[in-house]
Amino acid sequence: MRIRGFTLLESLLVLFLISVLTLLALPTAHRFRNVTTVAQVVDEITDAQFEAIRDCKSVLYENDRENLQLYFNRRGNARKANTLVICHEKVIISLGTGRLYVKR
Repeated sequence: MRIRGFTLLESLLVLFLISVLTLLALPTAHRFRNVTTVAQVVDEITDAQFEAIRDCKSVLYENDRENLQLYFNRRGNARKANTLVICHEKVIISLGTGRLYVKR
């Protein structure tokens, strides 16, 4: 009885296919990581805005990673309009309303 295994060519073909699929999947995983970063910054800004409204006082939001300082008055309005670029996406903070927009 002969024991049959995989040939060297078959093994190399399988390894090649796995490496090609991995290379195709990496840019997609990187894009999801960037979206998470933008979502985290937007959540932090929104939390600071809600804190200003809840406590009826001005709040300073600082983000050292993005070199950003935002002031929200007691109504949650931004004192200064700002555009923040994170991973090729723009986070726009409108003046007076404090609304956040994300443009891709």
